[in-house]
Amino acid sequence: MLIGEETGELLSVGKALLCLVPEQAHRQYFDELFDIVTPDIETLADATDQASEQTSFFIKVSGSPATLRGQIMIPSPGYILFVGSILVTGANSLEELGVSLNVFSPFDLTPDIVILHKFRDLENRDLEARVKRLAHVSQAHEEMSEHANTDELTQIKNRRGFWSAGEKILKELEELNTSRLLIALLDLDGFKSVNDQYGHDTGDALLRTTAERIANVVGTSGLVGRLGGDEFVVLMILDEIQNKRARVQQLLNTINSPIEFKHNQISINASIGVAKIEPGDSLELGIHNADVAMYEGRLSNTGPISWFTEDLSQKIKAKNDLHKRLKVAIAERKIKPHFQPIIDISDSRLCSFEALARWHDDDLGDISPAVFIGLAEEANLLETLDQQILEQSLDQLAAWRAAGKAFSIHVNVSAPSLNHKLVDRVFKALGDRNLESQLLTLELTETTILENTETAKDVLEQLTANGVRLQLDDFGTGFSSLSHLRDFPVSGLKIDRSFVQDVHVEPKSQALLKSVASIASNLTLDIVAEGIECAEQMEYLRKVGCHFGQGFYIGKPLEADACENLFPQLNKRAA
Repeated sequence: MLIGEETGELLSVGKALLCLVPEQAHRQYFDELFDIVTPDIETLADATDQASEQTSFFIKVSGSPATLRGQIMIPSPGYILFVGSILVTGANSLEELGVSLNVFSPFDLTPDIVILHKFRDLENRDLEARVKRLAHVSQAHEEMSEHANTDELTQIKNRRGFWSAGEKILKELEELNTSRLLIALLDLDGFKSVNDQYGHDTGDALLRTTAERIANVVGTSGLVGRLGGDEFVVLMILDEIQNKRARVQQLLNTINSPIEFKHNQISINASIGVAKIEPGDSLELGIHNADVAMYEGRLSNTGPISWFTEDLSQKIKAKNDLHKRLKVAIAERKIKPHFQPIIDISDSRLCSFEALARWHDDDLGDISPAVFIGLAEEANLLETLDQQILEQSLDQLAAWRAAGKAFSIHVNVSAPSLNHKLVDRVFKALGDRNLESQLLTLELTETTILENTETAKDVLEQLTANGVRLQLDDFGTGFSSLSHLRDFPVSGLKIDRSFVQDVHVEPKSQALLKSVASIASNLTLDIVAEGIECAEQMEYLRKVGCHFGQGFYIGKPLEADACENLFPQLNKRAA
């Protein structure tokens, strides 16, 4: 009910009766229109300063038997706001009181119930609004959470979603202790070539199809996720009668079926690493073990499915131990060069040595270079190791030259070392020892050169321009191409031992060796044949025009001091 400022009439507003009175005129309006039951007008006016207490007031409308019950709701400077409703005491109260329903509407005819005032109604509406907002926020949060945990391309779980849901599954099944769990990590072999050949749309289609196929195989008995790129992860729940190997094989067979996309048939081949999750194992451990199994399977070429076993676990532990030992050995410069002689085949004259890295561990004994070179590369230590072997080899060369032994040294360079820093390192090492550049030959494989062709060409040209000699190692294997002899500034090539081992008895090997010797001669390149193990091989190599030879028949790699014993033996052979 609102009192108009001009006429002072009573107005009905919503479910409440409101009285809005200018402060200066409030006594006049209240005296004319209301009989104040409690409190008196002064108390009502004072309540504007203490509205937070929300004290209830009863007001009787002048000239009418109706009584209002309500509260001071929203006081503001200069105004008093009263919010109230009709007090009903019986079923026929309104009619008995002669109150028009048109004046006081809406209304409630419930006997002996005080009609709730506007404040209660506002409170309920506010509560309803807050509940709706809360429900909306909750729904939005669920939608955002689902979006954050779903891979956008394939619509399966992403890394975060798989991790969260997977840990929950592990916890639930551990409590039930009724299921067997496998974790499988898989990726698609040659996926990059699909993108390169057919485009990224085809690559995306391949990933979506793979995700669908995995999800269809797993169904509700597990969880599927995409970790990124072409790498997927699967948590498989098996009952007691399911064969785990057959289940994984089914998964592989389903994935490997060709797909059709834009009239192209795309072949798929997946590699899978599988690990069993034992009670108490974490999801992180399971994924790690599956990843190790897949990696080791690729290294050993055992097939597309690799299982994490106890033997593999022990192998990994031994490998990790060797990694730690290797880091210490490199840090303490315990890996030393051994020197294998290279002779002039025409007269058996010792002319050079190849420096070969050798590692003797105090506990494990001699560690094969085939083992520790790969470990050094995995640990990003191969460049450091190359530098150490170069420096130690040049130290020995300087000592030999000072003792009047006039020969040169060959040092191997790996792919990680073939960068622009190599130029400064090589010439600083030579300069520090007062050695001439032509006394050093760097040996590189074709694979090493091809890993970064432009950089390799630039670095090699800088080295040769300042006198360092370059030799193409293991020629005849890998990516051998005659264009490498044309495009890179090599001064010689080393024929791989696979061509030498049967050259004295195998006509095809003889023909190949003759062809290589002829090409090298026309290009004025030195030829070194490695792997010589008998006099017959040596004699044939001499006939076809090989310049230099290296192998166990001539001498094994030895420590520098032991190399001194080779000199009289070689002189005897030459005579």
